[in-house]
Amino acid sequence: MAGIAYPEKPVSSPREARGERRRWIEGDRPGTDRSFGMTAAPDAPGRVLSREGPLGSVLLQDPTAGISLIDTEGRILWCNEQMARMTFGPDARADQFVGRTLFEILPRELAEHRVALMNRMAKEGGRPIFLRTIWRGLQQASFIQYVDPGDDGWPPHFVVITRRYPGELSAELMVSGDYVVEESPYVSLGPLDVLTPCELELLALLAQGSSVKQIAVLPHRSEKTIETHRAAIGRKLKVGDRVLLADIARKAGLTTTDVERRRV
Repeated sequence: MAGIAYPEKPVSSPREARGERRRWIEGDRPGTDRSFGMTAAPDAPGRVLSREGPLGSVLLQDPTAGISLIDTEGRILWCNEQMARMTFGPDARADQFVGRTLFEILPRELAEHRVALMNRMAKEGGRPIFLRTIWRGLQQASFIQYVDPGDDGWPPHFVVITRRYPGELSAELMVSGDYVVEESPYVSLGPLDVLTPCELELLALLAQGSSVKQIAVLPHRSEKTIETHRAAIGRKLKVGDRVLLADIARKAGLTTTDVERRRV
């Protein structure tokens, strides 16, 4: 991926990662931009990662973009602070994860699926992937691009850019064009994990704007049953207002299809 300059060699452990990261931030390497701890690649058209460059100002300063570089074995070669926070909360730091594998930090099924998906993409020609998932109760999507090995000693790897998307993803994003659209078969529901499948389905329908009367026309539903489930959802999530309940489901991007996905 033109414009991203990596450390002189891939890191292989969290300790080594912290050392490399410290050198990037302190600007030991020629041409390092101290603002980001990264440099423009030699073949890039100018310093595209500098504060003035378009990629630097739009992408690296974007607080909504989690960026990571992952090799074909699932090892995190580099990630930014936002990616760490998106994955494990506001107190997480990038140097806690660089040098570790996805298998060490994610549920195994999720890690296996992600690594297999990326390697299949590389094997089949490198067409990018747009991957939707629910992680810790929030919907996010990752744009994954394969990068061929260069002559700098780096292995083949993937650039992963992840953003959160509250609400339903637009039809334009979910239509396959220049990339392959994938949906993770696994969901990490976070606080919603306490709900039963029936309660989760009801919450998804409420998030889509369906009223109790509209839901009651579905098979095996009645207004009384729906109100009972809604009250149970409120007690479990400690939220009594139905508007707030719908907002929780909206942030998760919850759909009725997600009810069928395996929880991790």
